[in-house]
Amino acid sequence: MQSDGFDAVIGNPPYIRIQGMKEWAPVEVEFYKQRYQAASRGNYDIYVVFVERGLELLNPTGLLGFILPHKFFNAQYGEPLRTLLTKGQHLSQIVHFGSQQVFATATTYTCLLFLGKDRRRSCRFVQVQNLNEWIATGKGERGELLAEEINGIAWSIQLGPAAKVMKRLAKTSLKIKDVAHLFVGLQTDADEVFILDEVKRQGEKVLCASRATGKNHWLEADHLKPFLKGSLDIRRYGFSDAAKRLIFPYRNTARESQLIPSGDYAKQYPLTWEYLLENRPRLVRRAKGTLGPAWYGYVYRKNHLRFEQPKILAPSIALGACFAWDEAGSYYFVGSGGGGGGGYGIVLTPECCWSPLYLLGVLNSALTTFWLQRTSTVFRGGYLALNRQYIEEIPLVAPTDHSSNRRSDAYRLQDMVEQMLAFHAQPLGRTAHEQSSQSRQIEVIDREIDQLVYKLYGLTDDEIRIVEEATAVIAK
Repeated sequence: MQSDGFDAVIGNPPYIRIQGMKEWAPVEVEFYKQRYQAASRGNYDIYVVFVERGLELLNPTGLLGFILPHKFFNAQYGEPLRTLLTKGQHLSQIVHFGSQQVFATATTYTCLLFLGKDRRRSCRFVQVQNLNEWIATGKGERGELLAEEINGIAWSIQLGPAAKVMKRLAKTSLKIKDVAHLFVGLQTDADEVFILDEVKRQGEKVLCASRATGKNHWLEADHLKPFLKGSLDIRRYGFSDAAKRLIFPYRNTARESQLIPSGDYAKQYPLTWEYLLENRPRLVRRAKGTLGPAWYGYVYRKNHLRFEQPKILAPSIALGACFAWDEAGSYYFVGSGGGGGGGYGIVLTPECCWSPLYLLGVLNSALTTFWLQRTSTVFRGGYLALNRQYIEEIPLVAPTDHSSNRRSDAYRLQDMVEQMLAFHAQPLGRTAHEQSSQSRQIEVIDREIDQLVYKLYGLTDDEIRIVEEATAVIAK
């Protein structure tokens, strides 16, 4: 340390989100935020601090090699570290394991990060498709990026033929965030109480199964909201059985959402109120017992007025592009949860005059799956994170311009999406032949939608081939 630092820093730093550390090491968490640039953004993971500290420990020609999560490549909390590494031109080599699992006893998504204390003109990159092959032979897709080509913006490093298509798409001037608003679902902090499964209906009552009590309860049918849980219920162009129901203890007006007063609740919805009283001990404990008289409300009151409007819906995790259309504005959905339970709503801005069905067709196309495969976080089994930060950056072309051909293709795309929605709304055929016929018709429409999107984006035959080879394994 007294002679300018170490020749090498090598390690496997701890992977710990600070949400947990705040409970048992709050002083440490605050110290890191003040001391290290890498810890200055959001709910960081502590490994980013180890990277910055590791760099500090190197001598002027020293090298650092870590195995660590690659989530910081595109997570918001990773921006300060990305900026630190790229401004200092410290990147030497990255070996990216994607969804390949390096550790036998833990599910983690890792990379090897090699840094130099001195400035590097370029960074070598290896994308590993098969971990065992890479271990045995070093096989992987390889490339090299000049230092000036990498910055603090989310890292989406493209290699091989796909890089050409990605560069073309990246030059598109419009993105989802330019024409639409995204909003996250509800956060009740007691999903097992507020979200129930419908068993049967009888007049104005509905029998629902509760995970909180392990019993069935009769509740007022007109008080419950149709409810979706992310990838469990949201499918491409439609929904699964959508049998979940939500207790929404609020009254919405045009301007605000107010918790229903307890006296009114007991009179208007006595069955539901009795059920909430049964769960009162669980609900009171939320937010460290600070809810007081509002114990039966949600801990986080967010976006309550946004649900009952036409909207495109997306789960927070899927195998590819997966967007549905809630034309009537019927569905509420959850904001977070295990097993891909979260989701997002997408609504065109008031200034945008596009048809939402045009946007839906583009979002569900093979081209969008191709884009997300290369910009989103990839999980085991090929699942993609459909978080706000990834959806908002999806490139778009306007459906109307001075070209009558483009307008015609856009209208045709809307027609195809309407047909797709109609097919998905139909009940499943009774016989194997009927089901097979339905599947073939959906495949034909899907194919035509993809072709129209390729045309709207101006892709060449070679570029289309690259996209289709990359997305061929995705089950639609």
